[in-house]
Amino acid sequence: MAPPLQGLKILDFTSALSGPSATQYLGDLGADVWKLEVPGKGDDTRSWGPPFMKHSTDTPTQDPTFDFESSFFTCTNRNKRSLALDLKKDRAREIALELATKADIIVENLLTGKMAGFGLGYEDIKKVNPGVIYCSVTGYGQTGPYAKAPGYDAIVAGDAGIIHCTGENDQLPVRPQVALADHTAGFYAYGAILAALIGRKRSGKGTFIDVSMFDCQVAGLSDAASTWLSLGVDFDRRATGSAHIVPDEIFHTSDGSVAIAVSTDEQFVSFASAIGEPGWSSDPAFATNQKRLENRDTLVDLIVKKISALTSEEAKQLLFRKG
Repeated sequence: MAPPLQGLKILDFTSALSGPSATQYLGDLGADVWKLEVPGKGDDTRSWGPPFMKHSTDTPTQDPTFDFESSFFTCTNRNKRSLALDLKKDRAREIALELATKADIIVENLLTGKMAGFGLGYEDIKKVNPGVIYCSVTGYGQTGPYAKAPGYDAIVAGDAGIIHCTGENDQLPVRPQVALADHTAGFYAYGAILAALIGRKRSGKGTFIDVSMFDCQVAGLSDAASTWLSLGVDFDRRATGSAHIVPDEIFHTSDGSVAIAVSTDEQFVSFASAIGEPGWSSDPAFATNQKRLENRDTLVDLIVKKISALTSEEAKQLLFRKG
């Protein structure tokens, strides 16, 4: 069976993480992705290391610098061809425009207005390719006071609030070590492009997609956003724990740690039985999730005593048997 996007050509003007992740997912579905990079150094993330990975080919390049590339680069750039073009040069822009006339999809994540400055913005491309789906991924969108600001994951994550939700209440917030703002924007861009392909099949027309990392990360705040917007209640940072469910966090074992998640009162009955404390589930202080939240510290202390006496494997086997 042929991949669903086989035969579609994508022109990829992206670098770093948000844009490349979107085009990688499209490549995974069979699209032919042409990644345009800066001559002499390529995507900046090629050098974001260590760790570095040696190319699988036994044939060295003319510049030994390119015999290795970072694992960061490889995580978002599989299934792609690479073409070096310096868009500051007239001939390079001519080549890029020629490629754009044959592209089904164009994705870029340069600063707002940069592609238009090269004569490669959506308004330029649709004149020669009216059916093109053109996706622009930026930090804060095409309009507004921060439209020209660069979209760095750590800054956008802080502005949008995900960092505020991570860590403990009485300490500085903690930045997630996975680039969530970048990845969230990449997933939204990927989904929007797939939707645009369906729209083009029905209408025959292309479209422009404006993906803001900030907007995507705010949308990704989920219950933290709805709780604040609906009730004015700030997020309760609980380190590895949940603000809404108990127990739902990481516990130390005698040789490491395990994650325990008990989502329902019925599951708590099974959990309590599994660790040898069936009476907990009938205790009025723990019988419902609301009561467990009210008595979180007491219950967590009790669980810590039980789990810390077990190895990680013992805890896993004990709990898996009960589901």
